[in-house]
Amino acid sequence: SLSEMSPAEAPSQAKREKQILLLTGSAHFMTHLYELAFPALALTVRDDLGWSLSEVLRLSFLMYLLFGVGALPMGFLSDHWSSRRMVSVTMMGAGLGAVAVSMAQTQSQFIISLAFVGVCISAYHPAGMSLLSRTMRERGRALGINGVFGNLGSATAPFLAGLLAWLWDWRVAYAALGLAGIVVGLYGWQVRVD
Repeated sequence: SLSEMSPAEAPSQAKREKQILLLTGSAHFMTHLYELAFPALALTVRDDLGWSLSEVLRLSFLMYLLFGVGALPMGFLSDHWSSRRMVSVTMMGAGLGAVAVSMAQTQSQFIISLAFVGVCISAYHPAGMSLLSRTMRERGRALGINGVFGNLGSATAPFLAGLLAWLWDWRVAYAALGLAGIVVGLYGWQVRVD
């Protein structure tokens, strides 16, 4: 157990904890960034594709539904497979979904791509919290730091998505967000948890 660690093991455990916290914090940030990027880009998508605002906003319904209800099966998978792997795989999946959004041409393509993002980000809270609670010696501190990352994702999502769309366009914004999620997932795959 964590409390039975020898003094020689403490430095390596501290390094692992920092790696895990970097993974969970980054994934929490990206989860809320993905959650709130689409509303921030909806007007740009509407203007680009010539759809009505109500049509554009309906595209994300399944994403939000699956983000909510997907947490239960994702929590079950996290308990029976691996919390770290769940965070890593679903971050890569959400990133690929965001890249698919950047290439979507039809409403059906948008709905499917955004729904896939929703399924993937639904895994973060059960898997990420499980990973933190099982691996951190100072759980309250770790959960607090992790919470700050998630709040930063929520707070900066409209700005970051909007800035990328303003500098380039909404497709580039989604592609960039997708690549960032893939990088977080690949990083998580390298983190070792005893």
